[in-house]
Amino acid sequence: MRTNSRFGKEFKEAIVKKLISRGNKTIAQFCNENNVALSSVSRWQSECANALGMKNKKDKSKYSAEKILQIISETFSLNEEDLGIYLRKNGLHSNQLTEWRSSFLSSMNQPKINPNKKDDRDIEIKDLKKNLRKKDAALAEVSALLILQKKANLLWPSPNEGEDL
Repeated sequence: MRTNSRFGKEFKEAIVKKLISRGNKTIAQFCNENNVALSSVSRWQSECANALGMKNKKDKSKYSAEKILQIISETFSLNEEDLGIYLRKNGLHSNQLTEWRSSFLSSMNQPKINPNKKDDRDIEIKDLKKNLRKKDAALAEVSALLILQKKANLLWPSPNEGEDL
C-alpha cells in the first residue's frame, strides 16, 4: 500500500486554491504549468471540498435573502470569464445563480396583495359574525326567561297542575 507522502497537505491546499482562481485556463493547462497530474489535482480538489464543506448539500438556509440579493447584484454585469472566477471563488454553481435569479424575478412579478383591501368574503364574514352575536343574545334571553318561568312555577304552582284526571 502506497501512502501519499510525496505532497504535503499544505501543498495540496495551495494547488487547489490556485486552481479555483486559475482564470480562463483549463484544468489540464493548469496541471501542466504546475507539474502535477490531472487525476491528483481532481482528487485533491474533492478531498478539500469534503474537508472544507464545499459540497453542494442542497442547503437552502446557507444563504440569507440579503446575501442572495447581493450575489445576484454582484454577478449581474459580469462576463462569462469573470462570472466563472466569481463562482469558483465563492463556491457557487451557475445553476444556483440561475435558480436564484428566476425565483427573484418571479417573486417580483407576483401581484401585490393589499391586506387593508376588503373583498366580498370579508363583508360576508362581518355580516355573519353580527348575525351570530344577535342570535346568541336572543338564545341567552330565551333561556333566561325559561329558567325564570320554571322558578315561578315552583314558587306559585298553577291551580290546574295538582289535579289528576
